[in-house]
Amino acid sequence: MAKKYAIGVDIGGTKIQAALILGHRVIKRFRVPTEAKRGREVILSNIARAIKEVWTPKVGFIGIGIAGLVNHEKGVFVEGPNFPRSFRQIPLARLIKAKFGVPARVDNDVRCFTLGETLFGAAKSRLNVIGLTIGTGIGGGIVLAGRVYRGRDNAAGELGHTIVDLSSKASCSCGRVGHFEALAAGPAIMNLFKKRTSKWLLATDIEKLAKKGDHVAAQTLTEASERLGIGVASIVQALNPDIVVIGGGVSRVRSLWPNLIRTFKKSVTFPILRSTPIVPARLGDDANVIGAALLQKQP
Repeated sequence: MAKKYAIGVDIGGTKIQAALILGHRVIKRFRVPTEAKRGREVILSNIARAIKEVWTPKVGFIGIGIAGLVNHEKGVFVEGPNFPRSFRQIPLARLIKAKFGVPARVDNDVRCFTLGETLFGAAKSRLNVIGLTIGTGIGGGIVLAGRVYRGRDNAAGELGHTIVDLSSKASCSCGRVGHFEALAAGPAIMNLFKKRTSKWLLATDIEKLAKKGDHVAAQTLTEASERLGIGVASIVQALNPDIVVIGGGVSRVRSLWPNLIRTFKKSVTFPILRSTPIVPARLGDDANVIGAALLQKQP
């Protein structure tokens, strides 16, 4: 009898989440700290621990999404900004297969997010999808004709590094300026507010102030939403997708959405593009692990 269960794993610089999945339903979850600063062996041990906590002999596949550059064909995690030098060129698929005895595949975490939302979330039944996760940074994933698009070097989808304003001095996580991430991710919104008030607040807390009538907080969210709208317009003009799905912590700041969409519609060149749906993710924190489990059905 075919093993119908799969495990999806989402590996970030702070936490590792594993989930036992049947079809696209999460049956069981487990989360453990990544402890990235402790190096390769500790990270690998924590990944194995997370998988063991949701394991059942009925599992026939393990899919892994991880933040950073992945060689999908070889199953190797190349490198990522949230991991130490000791955690580079890691043959994750081979190591996991050897430990658990089932096929394993690895891909970028936002590609997994986009795949999950395409097949079972906000973009269900759409063939050409852009996924964005906006939090500490901005990650991107691309699905074309129902398949994850990875590019020649497995580096497609780095949409946070789209250059949108070379006049800006805001520095991106990669060290360069003018990038979408540098201007519109969570830290960028926090910096906007801090420059005006000297206070360091999360975007969600800035939203709370704005709702209470704080003019500076409201102005900060307006500028942040304009930056987001311009960045999304650039991406839509390049790829003309069926839909754009946005997840991550910043996407939950509901005050950003109305002006984000207005700015997007004003910023695209061709009127026909204004009808492109820009929507919030539907699967929440489960999108990455569901998408990772679905890697078994991707080429």
